[in-house]
Amino acid sequence: GGNIFMASPIVAQGKVFTATMDNNLAGLSYVVAFDAATGAKLWSCPTANSVKNTIVYSSGKVFAMDTEGTVYAIDADNGQVVWTKTLEVGILPAAGAGLVIRGDTLYAGEGKGLSALAAADGTRYWKNEEFAQNTGTTVSMALAGNTLVSSVQWSGLYGTDIKTGKLLWHIGGPDMRYRDTSPSVYDGLIYVASNRKLYALNPQGDFRLLRHTNHVLQGASCPLITDDLFIVGTSLTGLMAFDKHNFDLKWTCETGPAIFYTAPYTWKNARTVDAAPVQVGSSILFGASDGVLRLADVA
Repeated sequence: GGNIFMASPIVAQGKVFTATMDNNLAGLSYVVAFDAATGAKLWSCPTANSVKNTIVYSSGKVFAMDTEGTVYAIDADNGQVVWTKTLEVGILPAAGAGLVIRGDTLYAGEGKGLSALAAADGTRYWKNEEFAQNTGTTVSMALAGNTLVSSVQWSGLYGTDIKTGKLLWHIGGPDMRYRDTSPSVYDGLIYVASNRKLYALNPQGDFRLLRHTNHVLQGASCPLITDDLFIVGTSLTGLMAFDKHNFDLKWTCETGPAIFYTAPYTWKNARTVDAAPVQVGSSILFGASDGVLRLADVA
């Protein structure tokens, strides 16, 4: 009964997992599993509040964090809670950062609640003490080598040592600090779209490529990186693809006017793609805020 917002579906064990939001606290917030072949609902696991960003799967468990900062580890077979842990995030803004997992370690939370947790039982390995939350974020975290890449809206992009929890670098500035897109990692580099700029960074936070594009890239889309392209949703133009090596514009797939408004500072001119594009063979599959699912030629 709840709506899905920023919780992209994940597929594992022949199931599709997603999560719902319920801003009215009417008991409609869940992590849900469906049969991937038939679409039949298999189970639902209630959460105390909305889940508004990336959930992850590993070793038979689904992990999600609600907007109160409670992390749920759920048995993927039956929907039973294995463990929960509430992190030290503020009441306002609500916790919205997406999770990331590698091996037996789950990275969750934001600001001074950002933590590395044991996937098996929720034991905390470390907690960030070096930067705080600001306003709410739609950004999911990413892992680049031994660097955890996270974001704070109106503050910037942060690189944290995954073993110690110590801050390695911070990139702010007028463009990077105001950003809704999540970072993507490909071939050891971190790719970011922010406002009107595209970035490629190494895990040490050094710029490898930076370019002003003259295009408003301020959607919540996580870029798709291929061997040759940097493909990202925008707030005003639909989907755009840039040459990964020099950030020249290669093509645009325009969408229709948005039927609801999610990108900041847009209204009737919005043609937003907030969803992450997905490569299917030689095509790109993506949804847009005009309510249409499209398949575009990657070339």
